[in-house]
Amino acid sequence: MKINLNLKPGFSLIELLVAMAIISLVMYSGFKSIAMLEQRSGAAQKRVIWHEKAELIFNSFYALYHSSIVNTALIEKLNTNPQVSVTGANIDIVVDNTLASATGDAASSPKKLFLHNVKTDSPPSLKYRVINISGNCFFKTGSAYVYGIDCTNAGAAVALNAEMNAIFNTHGILEMNIAMLDGRICKVVSYNANDNGNWTLSPNSQCPSSIPSPLPSASASPTTYFMPPRIIVFGSDASSLNLKYARSVLENLGSPR
Repeated sequence: MKINLNLKPGFSLIELLVAMAIISLVMYSGFKSIAMLEQRSGAAQKRVIWHEKAELIFNSFYALYHSSIVNTALIEKLNTNPQVSVTGANIDIVVDNTLASATGDAASSPKKLFLHNVKTDSPPSLKYRVINISGNCFFKTGSAYVYGIDCTNAGAAVALNAEMNAIFNTHGILEMNIAMLDGRICKVVSYNANDNGNWTLSPNSQCPSSIPSPLPSASASPTTYFMPPRIIVFGSDASSLNLKYARSVLENLGSPR
């Protein structure tokens, strides 16, 4: 007896609907992945452009700062009666074709600097902070790249720690370079005002890994003594990219300390 199963080639409607649903899901996932990659690529390009503009502004500022003693005095003159120790005032760096006179400006007033006719579209908003510390400072307590500091001049350590607290905890910069007396560059990555004013140093830079005891003189221990930077240039982007920028100016060629 012949059994006819009535089988026909092709797919049923349900099978076609399931297949279409699977294909749609795969295509949606693919398009979503492509869109996410494009979005990440666009954000990465924006970060690169932002930092390139920040570097352009810094390089122009750096050239202006070193170009003459007059310009050095202009940049470091925060008001008509500069403070004896750390100034603690910020100045906006704006890339345009105007130059605001330093004479008579209050310490809290932003100043515009003429940066060699450099022009960019929507430049990052950079600021700089003058660190007016004379003499040398040194790491005196702590271990494992977390140290307290002191300075050779009276009152300098208190003023420098106040600057460090503002630089890291108010302005939110991520790192700051200091110059060790033996010529090495050490990177400071944080400052803890609540822990005896401890500085945290990067073990990946040329920072001292330990502090000798008793502490020798500066000439005998140049790996422990350092000079604070003269100026910190910094900025941050308020957008969703949340970009940070910081550069240390360790010395001035026209008017060295």
